[in-house]
Amino acid sequence: MVGHFLAQIDDDRVKAVAKHLQDAVELSRSKAGDSKEFTTVLGTFKDFLANMQVDVPYVIPGGWEGKLTRNALLYIAEKSSDNTYSLTICNRGPGIEYHPSRPDQFKVKVQGSATIQSIPAARFLDMSFWSMTFALWLKSPPSEYHRVETLYDVLLPWLADSVLPTGFALGEAPVFTTATRNNTGFAKNVVEAAKFLMRKQGLPHATIKRVLFDLRWDILKQIHQDLLVVQNPTLPFHGVAPEVVQILAGINLIDSVHGTHNLAQLLTASVVGLYFSSSTCGVCTTFSPKLHALTQHVTHARFPIVVVPLDGSADEFAAHLNSLPPSWYCVPVTEVDARKALVKLFHVAAIPTLVLTDATGAVKTPLGVQVVLGDPTGASFPWLPPYELPIERLSDTEATVLDFAIKQTGLAALKQNDAGRLATDELVAVQTLLQSVENTAKALRELPPHRVADPWTLTEQVPVLPFEHLEHFQTTDVDGYAGNVADATVPVLTSMLDIPHHVSTLAEAATALRHCEQVCQSLMHRAADGSSSSRMALHYEVIHVITTLFVEILPVPHPSEADFWRGEITQAAQVDCLTRMHNLVLTFGLVWQSIDRPSRHMDATRSLASMCALAMYDVLLRNLAVDAPLAMSVLVAKGYVLAHSFCQNSRTLEDTTRAMELVQPSFGVVRGHVLAYFAGRQVKNATPVFEFRMPDEKVEVKKYSATITFLRKLMEVYAYPLIDMNDQNPPSEMEALVDWLTSDATPLAQHHAEFALTRDVVTMVKFLATMETQEDELMRRRTGLRQWQMWSLTFDENTRFRRRANAAVPKLKWEVSGFRGNDQDIADIDVSGFNGRKLFFGEGPVVISPTALPALLHTSAAGITEDDVLHTDTLPLFQGTLSSEESEYLLGYLTVPYTRIPLVLNFFASRDRVMYLFNPSLQALLRAVLFEGSDWVYRDAAAAASDDVITHVPLRKSTLALQEDALEQAMDARVRHQKAGDHLGTMNGLLLNELTHSPDATLGPVLVMLRAITELGNASVHSSDASFLLFMIHLGVDVMRYVSYAAVEGAPEGVRPTLRRLRADLAGQIQGFGLATLEKWRVEAEDANDLR
Repeated sequence: MVGHFLAQIDDDRVKAVAKHLQDAVELSRSKAGDSKEFTTVLGTFKDFLANMQVDVPYVIPGGWEGKLTRNALLYIAEKSSDNTYSLTICNRGPGIEYHPSRPDQFKVKVQGSATIQSIPAARFLDMSFWSMTFALWLKSPPSEYHRVETLYDVLLPWLADSVLPTGFALGEAPVFTTATRNNTGFAKNVVEAAKFLMRKQGLPHATIKRVLFDLRWDILKQIHQDLLVVQNPTLPFHGVAPEVVQILAGINLIDSVHGTHNLAQLLTASVVGLYFSSSTCGVCTTFSPKLHALTQHVTHARFPIVVVPLDGSADEFAAHLNSLPPSWYCVPVTEVDARKALVKLFHVAAIPTLVLTDATGAVKTPLGVQVVLGDPTGASFPWLPPYELPIERLSDTEATVLDFAIKQTGLAALKQNDAGRLATDELVAVQTLLQSVENTAKALRELPPHRVADPWTLTEQVPVLPFEHLEHFQTTDVDGYAGNVADATVPVLTSMLDIPHHVSTLAEAATALRHCEQVCQSLMHRAADGSSSSRMALHYEVIHVITTLFVEILPVPHPSEADFWRGEITQAAQVDCLTRMHNLVLTFGLVWQSIDRPSRHMDATRSLASMCALAMYDVLLRNLAVDAPLAMSVLVAKGYVLAHSFCQNSRTLEDTTRAMELVQPSFGVVRGHVLAYFAGRQVKNATPVFEFRMPDEKVEVKKYSATITFLRKLMEVYAYPLIDMNDQNPPSEMEALVDWLTSDATPLAQHHAEFALTRDVVTMVKFLATMETQEDELMRRRTGLRQWQMWSLTFDENTRFRRRANAAVPKLKWEVSGFRGNDQDIADIDVSGFNGRKLFFGEGPVVISPTALPALLHTSAAGITEDDVLHTDTLPLFQGTLSSEESEYLLGYLTVPYTRIPLVLNFFASRDRVMYLFNPSLQALLRAVLFEGSDWVYRDAAAAASDDVITHVPLRKSTLALQEDALEQAMDARVRHQKAGDHLGTMNGLLLNELTHSPDATLGPVLVMLRAITELGNASVHSSDASFLLFMIHLGVDVMRYVSYAAVEGAPEGVRPTLRRLRADLAGQIQGFGLATLEKWRVEAEDANDLR
């Protein structure tokens, strides 16, 4: 439309702008029915871009058509040189916040036409970019990435090789304008493009202003003409009667019984109806019976109907013709020219359309459909005066828009006149046009009928104006369209007090599992009905409840088999407990997907809770029921253990838990018990079952693995045939085995749920123990850009931000993706769960320690010794915080994990090095030194009395020496080399061990550091010192937890008085300086109204 009106302005430069805009219209009409057609369109478009003329702008349509938002904008592409391009984005609607802006006196103005310059040809001609750009508005139905963020956060920054708005070039004289706020940016975007092109043509600012006013003026003239047509619908059809008669006289009309007719049979009619319809039009199907009923009332001779079919094919026309009454006439489908001419003459833009004429072809009204609906029995036929033929009325919305347009055009005319760009006679002409438009619109305004109820006796009737948009509401009852009324669900609040604090029998454990599951289900139902913030809070509650159950309430089974887990239990109770454990682990994994950036100690707590659940599930599964033992329990008890290796490279349990950062001292004790339980199973040479490996991105299952062997034995017990003998198309042996392993449709899965439950629990625990956030996992697994690689973007609606919470927790989904190997004996399986997330055995924060020397020294060697530190050339200086000598000292201390706590603490406590802890990396390192459990070794009274004594001084061996020992032991299983970890590890963690044996050497440096920070007591909450002080206070609180635990139950009686004395000193420092500082910060933040 803008191009059409600009082309009427008598200026060659403006006409050139109009030509650019009109050329873009053809491209905007492009359609691609499938990917092949879309590829063809892209290939043609690439050739067009490559062959562009230098310094000649080309307008390209763009925008997005999303599920919730939409916008149509224009790109202006220009070839700057043979190797560079520029792209201007013309947009004043959604997305304008990404454009450069400038504050004005009263408001912020933005650059509506923002340009990306100096784009390399290889990047600009990359069809991956243009395919995504066009797909945003071409592809239907819209997907989740059809939104403004895809364009401005992904595509355009890639093209500019910079984030926006810094990627836009401001130029020498940037033009800023006001952003739209009325959701009409798509119209102003075209005007913005026209303004940019006119500036490219060299038009001065004043001329552009006048051109845009003339554009507004011409549009208002067209509106006036349209209003006159609405007022008199026959106006466009004056003089068409001879052409209509000529067209109909030149063809033979037919009817539904294959008779032929001519125009002479219509000459005696009072009214002739030209009915434009189609068999595929639902509205036509509804209207045609009403029109037929009317023609029967007034007789066909007085009111004949001539159908002009607009069917798309011969079959559709045949069906249409057979559905017509025998008395109606029809233009044959073969008369294509006649049908096109009639459509053009009567300006048919929609169907059904019924044009009423007299016998001579003169048009009475083109609104015959409204006439039929208003007089369905023909009581006023042939609708002569005083009968008022219908006309279209303006709705309140349309009238309001016209009023706004009249006011804005009038104000613009006054501004143009004040600026000297509009003559006085032109101003008078504009005023006359505005007055005529206003009067015509007022006459056409839709007013409701004035009805006065009987009891009212008013002396004057006052019309009641309707609410805005009231015409859109039906006056009849519409409750039937709403569906059934949903029952309001009142959340059932389950008391957390029902969960016991301690259990000592198997029956109490079963009760605790049942109550915990009920509490979690209640919380999940409430989360499903809540907002995002409340849902997050409830998910945290679920995490706390399940963690408390598995880590604190239920005791970890003892390796000596002397606990209540081996007590008597029935098969039904056993399966019930296994099912509840499975459900809790599944819920645990689901709510953990809501956590964005967990701290290391929170990540370690999740890992510990899942490992505890695995140990309890294993011991419960191997318990033989007193009434009818499960066949699976019998098999497990004979020499199997549930797999407990983790990460993609199947790390051992001890290796996985070595770097756990546990700030709760009791959790460190529980960690030792879990390790002891599985170590006991290892001593008995139990074979791990369900040990799924993931060499790539899929779970690998081998035909001769322990898991498949276990499955075969279980099927033999139940007498299940591997392959049905009656199967006419039997699968291969490996396909059948994998189907029995993963499918929920097999008899094993349907009648023995414990198999699938165990498979899923082992898999979920392996995933949860070292889980990464989805963002971290995608970043770690990202690959480099490949040539011709298609872009695959997603805004996942199932992420924690956009997910509509669902109380029902779906189970894991196992899908076989293929088979490989020489004998096709290896299956690759995709496992997904937790709202569709694909399970990947990652390496989360729990296994990545800040004290890991290989990472600090940028080496792949495993066994780093002090000699390696002394001779390295890549000492980390932590952003210049440490000198080379200090870094050498610190890393040397990390090579001796059994004494590193006092060494590292003394390092930071001396020479004011506590201030080095301003560095976040050193903060993380110190916390890891203190709270990581490090090497583990089993110690109890029985072990102390055993013959396993130290036969030589334990040495820390190099990587080469360890490899030689492993080779020797592989050649002779009787050989056993003692390791340093065998005697220098601890049962419950390093910090508890140090507090038990050397409390002064451990806590003395901590007190020195806490006293040193008192010099910063006057620091503001907004200063850079605040984060450092908060870290130190937090560190002191966490250390005091361990001291309190050791002073009460974790240390021998002889050490406890010393620990109580040191705890009092530590508490005095924290509760004195720490609480006073926090209170001062609270008051300061409240006074500044800044509680972030």
